[in-house]
Amino acid sequence: MWEWIKKHKVAFAVVCILVLFALIGVPLLINILFKINTGISALQAEWSAGDALGYYGAVLSFLGTVVLGALALYQNHIIKEEADKKAVLLEERERIENLPKFRMSHKLSSGFAGEIVFNIENISENIAYEIRVYDLRIEWGEKSIHRVNNNIFAERLGPKEVISVETHSPCIKDIKELQLIAHMSCRDKYMEEHEYLLKMKCTYPNSYKCDSVKEMV
Repeated sequence: MWEWIKKHKVAFAVVCILVLFALIGVPLLINILFKINTGISALQAEWSAGDALGYYGAVLSFLGTVVLGALALYQNHIIKEEADKKAVLLEERERIENLPKFRMSHKLSSGFAGEIVFNIENISENIAYEIRVYDLRIEWGEKSIHRVNNNIFAERLGPKEVISVETHSPCIKDIKELQLIAHMSCRDKYMEEHEYLLKMKCTYPNSYKCDSVKEMV
């Protein structure tokens, strides 16, 4: 509240002046006007000053009720927005908790990194359904790419279960490092589909595991 007043000093001053005028100025003005005798019959008041002040008090009471009602509606709107945000956060948290997670790891290969076979392991506690691995490629150097044309499909992959993928890659002489990249899709237990991008770097003669990188498409 104080921060808003500091930022809007002019508006706050205007509001205070209007409130004081409505509470003190208007009743005083009514009292003064009823003391003035204009001598014109058309301008002669048929009400007494008490009647006018009573009517003005009723108007103020009505305006106060309207303002309080508007504030109550605004507060309810703010509360609803906060509740909706919390509901969205809870839904997102539940979705993440039930999201399958995977890791790509090197299994074996022949000499010069030929015939690479790698594993895709479900490292979460959630079951994945309708797993499809596609757009698989092996990259080494700046422009050297080997694409694997066949798609891999599995009906179900439970926790800690593994899919082995054969690439039938060519032998590469003097290879020191290469990268396997694969796109993957699956459905969670709610049958909602998710897209993944799996990456793994291999160095020779030793190969190292690399956790998957997940990208929602």
